[in-house]
Amino acid sequence: MVDVLQSSVRVSFGNDSRRDGGDGDIRWEVDDTRTPAADNEMFIRLYPSQADKVIATSGSLSKKGNDTSTHDNVVVFSGDSEVKVGHPKAYGVTLNPMGSAYDPDGNSISVTFSYNQAKGVVVANKPCYAVVSVSYTAPYCLYLFTFAGTGCALKYVLGEYVFIGGYIPSYLVALSTTEKATDTIQLDPEPCGGSISVSYDKDNAGPVNIVLEIHKDFTPRVIGSTTTDGVKVGCKVRLIPAVSADIDVSSGSYKKEEFVGSGSKADKDSRILDTNNYDPQYTEVIKDLISFNVSHSTKLRYQPSGSMTITPTGPFLDSWGNSVSPTFATPGDTIVEVEWVNEHTYKNPKSRVVQEDEIVALTSGNKTIDVYGAAAVDYTINFSVFDVSFQQTDALKAENGWENIHMLARYNGQTAYLSLPAPSVKEK
Repeated sequence: MVDVLQSSVRVSFGNDSRRDGGDGDIRWEVDDTRTPAADNEMFIRLYPSQADKVIATSGSLSKKGNDTSTHDNVVVFSGDSEVKVGHPKAYGVTLNPMGSAYDPDGNSISVTFSYNQAKGVVVANKPCYAVVSVSYTAPYCLYLFTFAGTGCALKYVLGEYVFIGGYIPSYLVALSTTEKATDTIQLDPEPCGGSISVSYDKDNAGPVNIVLEIHKDFTPRVIGSTTTDGVKVGCKVRLIPAVSADIDVSSGSYKKEEFVGSGSKADKDSRILDTNNYDPQYTEVIKDLISFNVSHSTKLRYQPSGSMTITPTGPFLDSWGNSVSPTFATPGDTIVEVEWVNEHTYKNPKSRVVQEDEIVALTSGNKTIDVYGAAAVDYTINFSVFDVSFQQTDALKAENGWENIHMLARYNGQTAYLSLPAPSVKEK
């Protein structure tokens, strides 16, 4: 499938030096039928297929050869007898009057129309008001324009995201001394800001997405008893990923668990809970399912800390019901986010980095694509472990039970919350 960029670049036209009624003309146009390889490139046509000089005020132009285009449009006579056909050096012109022609007094008149190829105009044999449908072929020279500068990037610096880089606007000027004509086109790249998603780069990562959860293997329960303190109730809580967060609890107590990789059995037994089931790095392989519901982005439950595999579990369809085989970008990858106009045409390409807990579906050309489907994911997480002890509601009356705990973790502007329900250990 060939994808076509529908350019969002703002374009201004000018042609101040064209000779009125002369036989020369020159014209720039953005080519939206070809897809450039990079987001700082675009194809430009120059009509006709030659010029004495082309100038770019910034960036660069490279000539890609000559071609032709076909056009169907209308020309309007407003009391005159000549109207330019639209593109210089047009040939194969066919004319079809649309409705009646009128004189300045509004009377219907008979008018004959013809095409003057030397002057590039449709000619009426008398001044009139009329509309004529025109079909023709026009030659042009194809150029590839590359913006100067660097793409927009969003970095996390001193506690906030700031944009750096950005491509530089440019003017293209074409000169034809033989035709005594010039044309200019203004090319403005999409500005940094507005529609670029918050992202990060691997060298200077922004906030991570922290998660607090009860460790599935150590849920709230009785963990022991002593003659002095009575019954102990506790659990383990995981902070994902393993960052140095500030922890608060509404009641009870907690302490961060450091892995006991070596040492005596007595050292290990002194812990609130045994740690033998953990590996030295406190990591776990997560096996999960992700789904795309006519979207190109989906979130993971946790932020990965290592490699990842993504395996489709069935067919994927695009927004138009076509079967597709997307590739997948993972955290830290650079992608080009686009808006699809139809199944072959996109607009507004913007480069960004995949966020730390995000998976993005892509075309083979590294463009985002909205899809419907599901995939299995395997990835590794790292985490910190906290031993949490519940507090009795009334230290003098153990039968009244233990207080629920509300736990907060704060890290780099983010907050994670967890409710820990105390188990009931009342005697029946």
